Amino acid sequence: MSKMSDSVGQTFGRLTVLRISSPGFVECQCVCGVIKPLRFSSICRLKAPIKSCGCLKRSKLQPANMVCRVCNIEKPREEFYIKDKKCGTRSRQCKACFKKYEKVRGHLYRRNNVERRQEAGIRYRRSEKIAAMRAYSGPQPSCACPGCSESRIEFLSIDHIDGGGTEHRKQIGSGGSKLYSWLRKNDYPSGYRVLCHNCNQSYGSFGYCPHNGELATESDVLSQDRVFNMAISALNATKNIIYTKEFNQVVLLLTARHSCITGVGKASLAAQKLACTLASNGVPSTFSHATELLHGNLGAVANDDIIVAFSNSGKTNEIAELIDKANDLSITIVVVTGNGKADPIQKANVIIDYGKIEEACSLNLTPTTSFTVQQVIADSMAMAVQNNRGLTYSEYSNFHGGGYLGYISKLKSKIDSSV
Repeated sequence: MSKMSDSVGQTFGRLTVLRISSPGFVECQCVCGVIKPLRFSSICRLKAPIKSCGCLKRSKLQPANMVCRVCNIEKPREEFYIKDKKCGTRSRQCKACFKKYEKVRGHLYRRNNVERRQEAGIRYRRSEKIAAMRAYSGPQPSCACPGCSESRIEFLSIDHIDGGGTEHRKQIGSGGSKLYSWLRKNDYPSGYRVLCHNCNQSYGSFGYCPHNGELATESDVLSQDRVFNMAISALNATKNIIYTKEFNQVVLLLTARHSCITGVGKASLAAQKLACTLASNGVPSTFSHATELLHGNLGAVANDDIIVAFSNSGKTNEIAELIDKANDLSITIVVVTGNGKADPIQKANVIIDYGKIEEACSLNLTPTTSFTVQQVIADSMAMAVQNNRGLTYSEYSNFHGGGYLGYISKLKSKIDSSV
């Protein structure tokens, strides 16, 4: 027999000793949760010890069959739901009758609480919609159309950016609240945006929205996307050109010498932009059309100057003639081209070849993508020269006597001088 002083925490049958309550008695807890004091000798004796609070005896006395109080049919105990798992007691109503009762009760509730159920459904669907709107439009949802500022939840909807909304709604069963639930279950994936019903209908039917004044057709939208996508791809493909030795050589020449930037056609616009940017940063630079250089303006270019010519094809007649004239006058000439192997430009001192570029034009003729690449290369040259010179706000303000840039540069120059 165990000692009473060491019995705390020990288990006897279904009973666990919690503490010694009084001399000869201990407080025990049964597995069914009942706590009651018992004589210690009665739970630890070898012959007929007490094993529970009484639940064990009750469970053994329960009959194998029971009579349902609803249908009055005797059925096995397994046909009745368990009411208390610890004591093993079961409900007096069989499972079949209970299911019928629950079905009838649900039907009565739905019939007697139509308005209440409708209000609950509206609140739930609205909460799902608001959560989806905030996921794609921020805390204060509004229409993503640039010309529309609709922010009332009742007039907002979810739009499939890449199309295919009809097929998607068929796959998930329907639109509306089911779409919002699907978005929530999938952690609000990308490819969706918030639009008001009017804008959504306009984009879906016509490809544009009257709010922002667009009059684009579906083919127009596709061509606009093509322009952006091809420009981005071309820039990614040619960005390594700034790490070539030819590019760095030209940057050093532009930093140290007076430059004349030239070109023909659309390429001349990129050349003009480079000349203006260099001059605004205090680097002596002028622009002259290639034809004008061949008709007398070449006399303004000294022997120690540098000529930078832009030509996408590398086969422009004016550029070819200009290279020959520059060589005759011992003037350094650089050609920025997309065809570095063209014969007319092989006599140039430096050739920066950014490679063949496919134009966004449907005919692959109009300078679009190639002009963007030339523009970025020109700006890269200008910014590299600016970094080499270490241009300050004070120096910048000297070349901008007026305008907003002049005002800002003068203001920041004063701030730097006061620090």
